[in-house]
Amino acid sequence: MSKNTVVNIDLPLPMDVVGHLLGAFGAIYPGSKVAMGGRGLSINLHEGDRPAVPEALETIQPADLPHDDEDDVLLTGTRDDGTIRFAPPERIAQILTNWGRTILDQNDAPNFVEMQLIDNETGEEYVTSVARSKGQTPHQMLAAANERADDARTLLTEFIKDYETPDTVVDAIGVVDALNSILGALDGD
Repeated sequence: MSKNTVVNIDLPLPMDVVGHLLGAFGAIYPGSKVAMGGRGLSINLHEGDRPAVPEALETIQPADLPHDDEDDVLLTGTRDDGTIRFAPPERIAQILTNWGRTILDQNDAPNFVEMQLIDNETGEEYVTSVARSKGQTPHQMLAAANERADDARTLLTEFIKDYETPDTVVDAIGVVDALNSILGALDGD
């Protein structure tokens, strides 16, 4: 009878170590399944998937891992929505944190700042965003604005249908109320 074994690996781990571990498990147990949750990896190994031919295990090569903790990119876990979380090397993280705080403070930005960056080598342009973690991201703000615009379109469409028939007597108060509803939808009220 074959059995399953679950190997749990706590994070954070350097990305090169994660890659080598997954490669080794994949070579020894080709049918293994990997899951990420919270702050760790779980690898489900099915004993029946282990190759019967010992030569298959020779595909695993010992890892020559240069290990400089200061420069490691770390796999730190996942969020509930499936987002994989990484941490940059500590020295770069500190530089980015200081830069982000300075940019937000210099612009009196309560939430986020977007900036255009130009690659000096290629001339290609990029846009980067710096956002406070407790505020909405630019994507979330755009999604909320689009939702308000959709609500306003729906109200405006209903308003036009109500007042486009030729025998309709236009009630000025009704028109003002309808337009105020549309404005409220745009403002998020």
